[in-house]
Amino acid sequence: MPNRPGSEFGEPGSPEGDITGHICLAVTPFSATGSVDLASLRALLDHLLAGGVDGIVVLGSTGEFFSLLTEERKSVVEFAVEHCRGRAPVIAGVGASGTNEAVLMAQHAAASGAAAVMVPPAFYTPGFFNTAAGMLEHLSAVAAASGEAEVMLYDGGGGIEIPIDVIEQLAKRHDNVTIVKLTVPSPPKIAAIRSATFGKIRVLCGNDALTLYELALGVDGVCIGVGNVVPAAVSATVHSYLAGELERARDTFYGDVLPVVSPALSWTPKFVAFFKYALAEMGVIASDHVRLPLTPLDNEHRKEALAALERVGAL
Repeated sequence: MPNRPGSEFGEPGSPEGDITGHICLAVTPFSATGSVDLASLRALLDHLLAGGVDGIVVLGSTGEFFSLLTEERKSVVEFAVEHCRGRAPVIAGVGASGTNEAVLMAQHAAASGAAAVMVPPAFYTPGFFNTAAGMLEHLSAVAAASGEAEVMLYDGGGGIEIPIDVIEQLAKRHDNVTIVKLTVPSPPKIAAIRSATFGKIRVLCGNDALTLYELALGVDGVCIGVGNVVPAAVSATVHSYLAGELERARDTFYGDVLPVVSPALSWTPKFVAFFKYALAEMGVIASDHVRLPLTPLDNEHRKEALAALERVGAL
């Protein structure tokens, strides 16, 4: 395809690819003593697939990648890819505090058969060392290490925003940089990303509460966590909206998704614990254990979690 004059992108048009629709950020189940629970991970993956998800992210922030050892992270990716093979693409989070580790995780994910890697800017560095130039080279190194796997830029990972010009340069440098998960609460950035990359980049809503608004602004789908609890309702919301059935999408979101989103995000540090508690109460995973530095829900939050689950018929 010829390049647009003055641009390193192909002809403008609708972004293409399989990683669209409802992409769920899966939790990583642990046993009551804190070890990775692959039996519960299998049950969770089956729960998500039965709920009609279009893809699954393992080892995102929701997946507590930051508290897993390297070998544990590799085992989760390998297990998920093999279990979901032929049913849904698996996207592997490769977040790290340094470039070398992120590159190694990306290489492993690609070799394991992950359809894509999800990469945020390097963690810890923003307050002290992070620059746009350093962010560009960090993300570029990961993209180069990802082989045939697509690269999803995690805009807002760790609270760190990726500047538009960095996204533009990455999309020019690397054919496999094709997706942005937009978690920063900046809906106008959807159009800015599309404009800067001549439509090459698919944009996914990364904020559960902004689902309907960002679908209205033209995102290609969502990459959020509430689908752990109500996967079928989130899938129905997204699929209905993308099909132009707006009232059906709104009915489903406001009736069956938002009641779960509200208590889950009522206190940001607890949303992973909320999802795990809900899944354990639903019988999907064996334990709601979270690893430090995360802590479990308190009793009041548990009561609200149960009330929300009952309201949407999840119990």
